[in-house]
Amino acid sequence: MATRIQLRRGTAAEWTSANPVLAAGEVGVELDTNKFKIGTGKKAWKLLPYANGGAADIPTKLSQLENDCEFITIDDVGTAGYTKNEGTVKSVNNVQPDANGNVTISAGEGSVKSVNNVGPDASGNVTLTIPPEVTDTTVGNWGYTKNAGTVTKVNNTTPDAQGNVSIAIPAEVTETTVTNWGFTKNAGTVTSVNNTQPDANGNVTIPTGGGSVQTVNNVGPDANGNVTLSIPAEVTETTVTNWGFTKNEGTVTTVNNVSPVDGNVELSIPSAASDISYTNPEYPTVAAALDQLLYVKPTVSLTGGSTNEDGVVLNSITLNWSTNKAITSQSIDQGIGTLANDLRTYTYTTATSTDKKFTITVGDGKNTATSSTTVSFKNKKFYGISNKDSLTDAEIKNLATNEWCSGKALSKKTFDCTPTVESPAGFYIYYALPTSFVASDPTFKINGLQTTAYLKTVKADYQNGQNKTVSYTIYRFMADNKLTTTYELEAV
Repeated sequence: MATRIQLRRGTAAEWTSANPVLAAGEVGVELDTNKFKIGTGKKAWKLLPYANGGAADIPTKLSQLENDCEFITIDDVGTAGYTKNEGTVKSVNNVQPDANGNVTISAGEGSVKSVNNVGPDASGNVTLTIPPEVTDTTVGNWGYTKNAGTVTKVNNTTPDAQGNVSIAIPAEVTETTVTNWGFTKNAGTVTSVNNTQPDANGNVTIPTGGGSVQTVNNVGPDANGNVTLSIPAEVTETTVTNWGFTKNEGTVTTVNNVSPVDGNVELSIPSAASDISYTNPEYPTVAAALDQLLYVKPTVSLTGGSTNEDGVVLNSITLNWSTNKAITSQSIDQGIGTLANDLRTYTYTTATSTDKKFTITVGDGKNTATSSTTVSFKNKKFYGISNKDSLTDAEIKNLATNEWCSGKALSKKTFDCTPTVESPAGFYIYYALPTSFVASDPTFKINGLQTTAYLKTVKADYQNGQNKTVSYTIYRFMADNKLTTTYELEAV
């Protein structure tokens, strides 16, 4: 039987429109020109020479080459997502453009082999990497700030054209600057004598007629310029001598820097502990001694921890704390760091889905105190009765009692398995907990007696309340028969 062989075929227009890549050695025939091409497995149809045209069909002029080759134009670049005028052709077939930007292809090289040292792909297309222009956006994307690093002002003074900043220094210290610096004008200086103020040199000039002392102990002179001082009746020779004065040595004008009023001196008795001093180098005042005697160490209490079902993601955790006294420093771990001394609450906003312990440390300059709180993520254990031979995920969750699971033990629980109308055969007791806590089976006791009369199953695909898959181990009592009275179950 004869075998018919047909070559791949089509009109010249169809070949040009499809522009396929012929396999190596595959022949493609133009039915309307009787020309054919032989594939290389790499070049597209347009880039292949005709196999039956001979050397006469190879373009020898640039104009011929332009008709046979695909070029990248401004429009092509725009369509490809590049910006016009970006990316200059550096070479074609390793031939660089001349001064006018033209590339001359040697005779016999009828196909584009490379542009900017990039060869065509299987379809004969050359993809050029066009460098983006440097704009405000690209500079920002590279991590720089526009004009960053330029001094624009110093003390609200703008630099001059040379970039220099001239800072004005006050020529003199004035009343205003002294006040701003926290000093009081003329503090400690004599401000007046006989109501006359000092001059610029600090001297007081008494006007003519005013050069005499006008008062002594608030008593003015008589017409002859004499001041007569009255001696308080209670001040006797004896009392004057007792005060350490010599008889007739004048009048007492101050006691403990307190001046008399009408000849009487009223002394204030210190009432504050800080005003009373005594000889003790370690505690110079009674107040310091009392501080030491009555000193209380700082304490702190931190709250905000919680227990959550495994699978929950907490996006914020609010921490609160209290102290027994004023503190001078405080900080919290977990990357929070030092906090203002008067702060008593903080919101942690890092997404959290695993156990995390927060510890606060406070100090009063002498001692420190700490307190901790924990955010934890757990699964639950379930127990109760059911007349079902096995339980679904929903039925496990619907068992009468659940609690956060931290171990396989179960304290003594009472279960009423008395038959009902709906369940005349009685009930099973079920105990379900995460398999991660069951390295070995618990020791079970029913009504105080150890028992192994249970059926154990493992449900590896249990979905918890957060739809997280967790393996659960389920114990059913009894193994074969339902229970029909009240029982106590304990697991240790």
